[in-house]
Order: sequence, then structure tokens, then C-alpha cells
Amino acid sequence: MPGIRMTLATPTRKALERMLRQAEQRGDVRTAKRITAMLAVADGYEYAQLAALLRVSAEVLRLWVKAFMLHGAAGLHSKKSPGRPPTLTKAQKRTLDTLLTEGPSAAGYPGACWRTPMLQHLV
Repeated sequence: MPGIRMTLATPTRKALERMLRQAEQRGDVRTAKRITAMLAVADGYEYAQLAALLRVSAEVLRLWVKAFMLHGAAGLHSKKSPGRPPTLTKAQKRTLDTLLTEGPSAAGYPGACWRTPMLQHLV
């Protein structure tokens, strides 16, 4: 895959470096990896070499560069994946928390500590 030649203006580079430090401090590895990729592309790294270094595919790099070109630095922020929707409502979670805190004997189970089958039955 052919690489892209990208030149960053000094304010943009400084903003990306600042964002990188902030992402590292927050522990946001995904965003830090994307910002690192943009800085490396601007420094002239080839996609194949950079993809191997960051352990992502060249296609993923292409998509990150596209997001950066279209949306600027805001396009590099990773979004939280929605995941599976919860099966319990907030009220049910509060009730479950109370039952778990009180212990299995208060919930009508024999024993002094919770076991997986008890929890499965309780939920």
C-alpha cells in the first residue's frame, strides 16, 4: 500500500504532542497509538513499517490518517465501544448490591461466602 506524505504545521505538531502526553497520563492507549501513528507518518515512516511497529494493519493506519485529514486531531480520539446492553435495570443492580453486601445467609442461601452457582441463581 503506498504511503502518504504528510507535513504537519508546527502548531498542529505541538497540539498532537500535547494530546499524546495527556492520553498517556490518562492511560488511553488507543488514542495514544493513533496520535503516535500520525506523528510517525508525518516523520516519513512507511505504512508497512509503522503497522508492524504498532501491531495494526496498514488498512487501520489508512483509516486513522483519513480520520485525521477529515476531522483533525478530534478524529483521533477513540470512542468507547458500546458493548452488550445491561440485562439488569438500575433498581435491580441496587437490590443486587444490597443482597451481595448482606451475604448469602441473608439472601436465604446456606454458607458464609458466595459461590458462583448461588450468584447465577440470585441474578
